[in-house]
Amino acid sequence: MNEELKQELEALQILNHFLDKLIPNMETLCKELKGASKPDTLSFQKQCMDAFNWTIEIYNRIPHMSDLCGKELDKDETNQVIISLGEALKAGDGAAIAERIENGALVILHQLKEMTQAVEV
Repeated sequence: MNEELKQELEALQILNHFLDKLIPNMETLCKELKGASKPDTLSFQKQCMDAFNWTIEIYNRIPHMSDLCGKELDKDETNQVIISLGEALKAGDGAAIAERIENGALVILHQLKEMTQAVEV
């Protein structure tokens, strides 16, 4: 196995473990944005969005994703989720942000989790 492939497999393993934490945090954020807001909700939201962006960045840096996982994310769908979420964040509408996370970002994260679990490291 060449070095680049080893690094990609290692990145997938790290991403898999990272998603174990990010997915529940995004679900908690949605609850907070829908009304169970806490004093640190905005800070927590920023951390979750930074983590989501990092996850997408890592995914985009793995050129052999479809070879390793047997599938890949739909780029147009992913871009639409990111744009829609960005618009909700810009507007500052907590309910809209929660909806975009639940029906977009979390769907992507669950797909990535399934993909990373399919890879034997």
